[in-house]
Amino acid sequence: MTPERIGITGHRWNRLRRSAEAEIVAALAVAFAQIDARDVSRPRLLVSGMAEGTDLLAARHRPASWSLEAVLPLPVDAWRAFVAEQEGVTAADIGRFDAQLAQASTLVLPSIDDAPDFDGLARHIAKTCHRLIAVWDGTAGQPGGTGTVVSLARARGVPVHVIGAGDWMR
Repeated sequence: MTPERIGITGHRWNRLRRSAEAEIVAALAVAFAQIDARDVSRPRLLVSGMAEGTDLLAARHRPASWSLEAVLPLPVDAWRAFVAEQEGVTAADIGRFDAQLAQASTLVLPSIDDAPDFDGLARHIAKTCHRLIAVWDGTAGQPGGTGTVVSLARARGVPVHVIGAGDWMR
């Protein structure tokens, strides 16, 4: 049976409060359980851009029965270095990134001038997922960000489960 592809998108640690991590994980667990409750026999695949914050939290806390697809906007070493340079990222975060990447099938998207193609990543996730979970405050944000993924998915008729991030924002 073909896995149901569940896209994840959401804010990163530069916008989310670290103190909200347990609440975000709990909200993700509820969303995952709701998806699983619809059809327990269907395999699931979480599609993640593996950015710090929401993406990695979802990858780390996905149900044990779900597979993981890491869709990276740069080659692995370059993406790891990019993530490591972001505000609020710790060495432990990079260790968790590596641990999740070791469990994932990995797709590296073409990059433009060795810079991450966030628009391409947004388009890929929105185009290839059957459902989308978004930890989002509802703002348009930056091109290629959470708002873009949500907008593109909705335009395709993909069901979007929004977990309101308003209380968790910096």
